[in-house]
Amino acid sequence: MAISVEYIELRTEMRRSLNSSASYAISPMSERSDATLVDLTNNGAGLLLDQPVSPGRFLDLTVDNAQHRARVRWIVRHQQGFRVGVSFEAA
Repeated sequence: MAISVEYIELRTEMRRSLNSSASYAISPMSERSDATLVDLTNNGAGLLLDQPVSPGRFLDLTVDNAQHRARVRWIVRHQQGFRVGVSFEAA
């Protein structure tokens, strides 16, 4: 029996559900794209993106004018794009 990612909780802290705007770039020199910030913890976030991003890649994420370096941990196809889980990394 396959287990859906939706039922595996990897976080060890409380998450806040959001539905706010963010933007990201795959590298500092690449064009920024829009994202939806779905949820947030102190150590990471859940995003909804229009395009797939491979696990292990780093994103330059902007939320409320604050810059974060984030590593993609997982990705699943979603009816509105791609759900992506990221962990924040030290700059």
